[in-house]
Amino acid sequence: MDTDRFKAVTRALASRRSRRSAVAGGGAELAALALGPAAVRDARQTAPGANEDRTYFLYLQTFENGRIVPKPDEDGVYELTLEHGHDQTVYFSDRPERIVGTVPTGRFLDALGFTPANPPNAALVAQTSEGEDILVVELFDPRYAVGVGPTGEAIGTLTYDVRILADYAGDGLAHLAAQQVDRDFTESFGPASLFIDDCPDHDVRCVDVRSNVMGDLGPQGTCWRWCDLKCYWCRDTGSFIRQCNATFPACNGRCGAEWDGDTENAPFSPCL
Repeated sequence: MDTDRFKAVTRALASRRSRRSAVAGGGAELAALALGPAAVRDARQTAPGANEDRTYFLYLQTFENGRIVPKPDEDGVYELTLEHGHDQTVYFSDRPERIVGTVPTGRFLDALGFTPANPPNAALVAQTSEGEDILVVELFDPRYAVGVGPTGEAIGTLTYDVRILADYAGDGLAHLAAQQVDRDFTESFGPASLFIDDCPDHDVRCVDVRSNVMGDLGPQGTCWRWCDLKCYWCRDTGSFIRQCNATFPACNGRCGAEWDGDTENAPFSPCL
């Protein structure tokens, strides 16, 4: 993706809200990409007690070439292999914060989460023999290997299982999704950028003292905490317990809250 094209994409993304939900070079070049203002912010969330000042992020991985092929015996699943990438993933947010940084790609993959029930959405922007092509997908089961380049630099090969989205219903990648011409994509391609949507939502369940599930609060957001390079709950988990007891009076004030995965409360100190 050339510089003018990248700037155009990031300007369009700047007015969007990054949501995971949907209906089914060289180091200097990477740094130049990171400096572009971009992405995703929403001033408010509607959930009770939610963080009204949440900053939304997108994540960018760049590679020299790649390929995408169907996986045998797995209907609708493809294997996306991206080669000769820098061992860093860029994260970036929109104004007024304009937060930009990098995280080692292996650490990023561990931090973001790639559960089958709630996979990240991503837009693959690649140079093909016919020009630039765009494909919006869900990402599963990342496999990452790091090698050494000719001058000693770390280079990575990243493989995902992907499903092509029939219709992207989020906001963070909407500008790119609107430019996807069709669901056909050449098997091999040249330089590629993978834009990945923000931290996932997780369902929170309300349980009584006997661990009986009383109901759920629906999807609750997690937020990228850039100083810790990890997704944390966007709100105090104690507010989940209070909301459970307010929503389900049969708990008699003794409801707890639980969720799948290892998402934690963010530390109380702000990122500076």
